Amino acid sequence: MDHYLDPPPASAPQGPVLTFWIGRSPYHWMDQVKRMRSPSAKHSLLPFLTGWLCLLFAAPTFSEEALLNQAIQNYKSGNYNEALTLFDQVPDPDRMAAAVGATRVRIMTGEYREAEHTVRQLLLADPDNETLNRLLAELLRLTGRSDDATAVLEPIVGRRDASVCSLMQFGELLALRGKKAAAEAHLEQAVSYYNRGLVLDAQGAACVAAACRQLNRFQDANSLFREALTLDSEDLDVQVLWGHLFREKYNLAEARRSYQQVLERNARHVPALVGMARSSDGPNARAFLETALDINPRSAPARVVLAGLLMED
Repeated sequence: MDHYLDPPPASAPQGPVLTFWIGRSPYHWMDQVKRMRSPSAKHSLLPFLTGWLCLLFAAPTFSEEALLNQAIQNYKSGNYNEALTLFDQVPDPDRMAAAVGATRVRIMTGEYREAEHTVRQLLLADPDNETLNRLLAELLRLTGRSDDATAVLEPIVGRRDASVCSLMQFGELLALRGKKAAAEAHLEQAVSYYNRGLVLDAQGAACVAAACRQLNRFQDANSLFREALTLDSEDLDVQVLWGHLFREKYNLAEARRSYQQVLERNARHVPALVGMARSSDGPNARAFLETALDINPRSAPARVVLAGLLMED
């Protein structure tokens, strides 16, 4: 097996920029008011008022979407306190998405108890929600309860419509508990989704890549991480996972490059900081860890790496 994977492309394609428009120009509504003063205004007044009523009713929807998007962008750039404030302000119908976003912020900053409480409250209203169950399983694993995490996902992966990401996550949990044969069966099932053309988005491709990585199919994992980032170049978590793959194959230069690309967009991305520490030596490694632990004092990976550095001293 090769010791090095192909490096990532020099630059990933940028996603589309979404622009919202209301009206034709800043002066369009003033022109309408002027025409209302003319003798023929009475003939055009009704459609004018109707249009404004539609705009007034549509405006809150636009505002809510903008608020959610602003919260997401603050999270992606590492402004975690601001992101939490904005997520908490998002009303229905985007309340669920905002709650999940706030949970992601709390996972990044180590507020695991608060995050778990939020997810469990959401599950009371929607106990079969696959995304919420996957999030709960992730939190349980982060806090050392892999048996409980496995129990949460077991009924999910038993469904005929289980997602490729649930299968991958369940397979990783089984592998962590030493159940190699059962783990490989679920990981292979995840890979089969891709082979049958059932994986069409970036998240799905990244989950299949993670399954291949667990199955020691490193070249396939490399290609799939590249594909996932081609589909969504803004997914920093996938970029970090790609860096982990390079580090496992002893290509530390490419690993650091992957982590650095994340830190250029979000200097407070804890997994990327820990990845840089693992790929660096001496004082540089300790500086990355200090930053990571300042953001998330409960980061187990950061503490493990720091303990290793202290033992070397």
